[in-house]
Amino acid sequence: SSPGTDEDQTALARALRKHGRLLRGIKKNRKAFLHFDEALTILKGMQQSDLTNVDIAETYQEIGLNCGAIKDYEKAIKNFTLAFDVFKRVHGEYHEDVATSLDCLGDAYLNILNFPKADECINQALVISKRLGHHEQVQTILIYLGSSYGERGEFEKDSAIFHQAVDLARSIHGE
Repeated sequence: SSPGTDEDQTALARALRKHGRLLRGIKKNRKAFLHFDEALTILKGMQQSDLTNVDIAETYQEIGLNCGAIKDYEKAIKNFTLAFDVFKRVHGEYHEDVATSLDCLGDAYLNILNFPKADECINQALVISKRLGHHEQVQTILIYLGSSYGERGEFEKDSAIFHQAVDLARSIHGE
């Protein structure tokens, strides 16, 4: 393909997003934001399609994760919400990207101790993941849900949910 095509622009945006993830992994969050912002600018400047919109949502998700890494949970929530809205519009309600964005939202709400919103998001993610049969994701979400109850001192619920996660892990891995 020739330089400047949508395909080239998408590849560049994805490379920037991947590099941003690597920078976040080595705690260079400010540089990571620059990469994510550049990727978002490129994607928003392209002809909109479902594929482009998914790339935009994935970039919002990465920005949200980067915000969470620096403990800016309000901005994380804003970006996870943007990702969720796009994923839901493109994929419909029952898709793993929708569940993942809800799980990320729930975790961010947990970090600001907004338990009702955390529970709402995490439970929605759990319903979607169960319906899709994504057992590993269900296990991860159960752990977040258990943590939510543990954070507020509801240790019986916390323990029961962790037992569900352990039982699921054993069934997945045949132990």
